[in-house]
Amino acid sequence: MLQTLREDFTSSLDPSRHISLLALSSTISRLASGLLSDYMSSPNRRHPISRIPLLVLLSTLHFSAFFILAYAPISWVRQWFSVGSILVGTSYGGIFTLAPTVVSVVWGVGGFGRNWGILTFTPGTLPSDLTSLVWTRLMIALGAVIFGLLYARIYDVHSPAPPGICAGRECWKTTALSAGWACLFATLLLLFVWHKWQRRGWMV
Repeated sequence: MLQTLREDFTSSLDPSRHISLLALSSTISRLASGLLSDYMSSPNRRHPISRIPLLVLLSTLHFSAFFILAYAPISWVRQWFSVGSILVGTSYGGIFTLAPTVVSVVWGVGGFGRNWGILTFTPGTLPSDLTSLVWTRLMIALGAVIFGLLYARIYDVHSPAPPGICAGRECWKTTALSAGWACLFATLLLLFVWHKWQRRGWMV
């Protein structure tokens, strides 16, 4: 994506810079969200608070970052791409810190490795038998192939013949929107199941 934004080389669009920003913001977010989550939901507090609002906030940052990258003016994206890297790193790190905790609270630690492994790759409910497990693994493989081909197709369609390098918003807009809408759907699904957990009296 950085390559499609370049008019000439600038340090603000150096890939190593943005990898560093994403990694640093993700690390800080993991530490901060973990500490904040434990404090919010601690049973030692007089009024413990659910972790889910914090997870929803991070999810909102995540899909907002993709929508910003898809719709913000090119000049703004080129100048402030660091903001996008930090938003994605912060939300990604926080989500992958809180999500395992939610899994262990809801389903227990006994089968945590299995449950977290399945939920990491599979939308929806846990498979209850071998047929369901095979089906979910098939969906994982197909999803990886489909989205990989989609990204490659979008890039190729908007690349001129030689040298075959795509440039401009169209190179990534559909990909960013797909990721943003998927994150938004996951956030709405999280709110739905949280409502179910609240009705059951579960403090997640």
